[in-house]
Amino acid sequence: MLEKKRKHLFICGGYPSLDGKIKYRGIFSHRSIKSVEKFFFTKVIKVSGFFPFRKAKEEYEYDGVKVKKISTIILPPFKKNPLLTKYFIRYSNDKLKEELEWADFIHIGSSYPVGILAQELMIKSKIKKPIVADVIGSDALIYLSNIYNKNKVWVKEYLKNYDLFFCASNFLKNVMISFGVEEGKLVVAYKGINSEIFKPTNIEKNINKVRFLYLGGFEGDSLFYPFNLRMKGGDILLDAWEIFEKSDPNAILILAGLNVNGKKIKKFLSRLKYPSKIEIKSEYAVDPSVMPSLYNDADFLVVPSISEGLPNVVLEAQSCGIPVITTDAGGIPEAVDCGASGIVVKAGSVEEIVRGFNWAMENINNYQLFSNRAREFVLNKFSWENYSLSVIKAINRILK
Repeated sequence: MLEKKRKHLFICGGYPSLDGKIKYRGIFSHRSIKSVEKFFFTKVIKVSGFFPFRKAKEEYEYDGVKVKKISTIILPPFKKNPLLTKYFIRYSNDKLKEELEWADFIHIGSSYPVGILAQELMIKSKIKKPIVADVIGSDALIYLSNIYNKNKVWVKEYLKNYDLFFCASNFLKNVMISFGVEEGKLVVAYKGINSEIFKPTNIEKNINKVRFLYLGGFEGDSLFYPFNLRMKGGDILLDAWEIFEKSDPNAILILAGLNVNGKKIKKFLSRLKYPSKIEIKSEYAVDPSVMPSLYNDADFLVVPSISEGLPNVVLEAQSCGIPVITTDAGGIPEAVDCGASGIVVKAGSVEEIVRGFNWAMENINNYQLFSNRAREFVLNKFSWENYSLSVIKAINRILK
């Protein structure tokens, strides 16, 4: 353990706010920070894109964590050190230098693109502090992979500046190794689940119609949503449901997430034999406070992702005793006990998702067994205590 509380500066592109449509963005980063609050004094710097009428600087406190929000021209994805980075440094230097000097170590919420801004700012300020980064999925699988395919040398040199990476899965650890990162700098730190919040509310379910839940949203007209929604596999899910519902009308599909009221879903409903079997829950990213009830209202969670790091929804659902139908994309197989807490099928295949639906229906008489196994699996493998021990041990090593 650390001998004293360390000063921890967390710099990120998303952190929960007190209002707004995406006020819960970054909630998982907040939960990880709360898990180590006994060991770290934490300040958060949230870097947001500049928009008219948005405050250039704002300070607030969220659940006991002090947050400084800076709105500025930020680094576009898929660019390596563009001119806009220099504008960011010039604009932010005076605002962040004090926090950089205060901290014992700098912690980046995602290895790219926020990481390059922090690195450049430290160089400009002539500040040398240990710097660590989370590797969460999109940073490695989308941003860095895209740049690496064009400029391997730059990516390798950029990543050398980090002292440590916290990888959300073994899969992401291997991705970082493929980018040339030394294995000794990589720590797999599975994030935990609050099992007192995410817990079953129906101890013995009486299933009349099987309810499948999808939370990934769909591509639409939004330009500012932070994820590549195509990678969530929503289109594959819709095609699979069209096939499945014709053979088994005794099932319901619940859709939640971005664009579930969009043109794509309206066209989808017009093609269905049983459109009344579709329930629409939410247009925007779902409020974390309603997630436990959303899971418990379903019987199975469907995660048809094409690319992933390790999605938290898979863990949350299982903690609620909800088995999952998901794919072998990225680190997902690490988060499911296949055949016991759910089923893992091949990513990118409509037929495989149909197979997942059929597996659920064939095993419905053993549902309670799968439900119990799902919660037991998550409780044993994914806890905030295990996460905090991994983080503290690694930070202690680089601060000695």
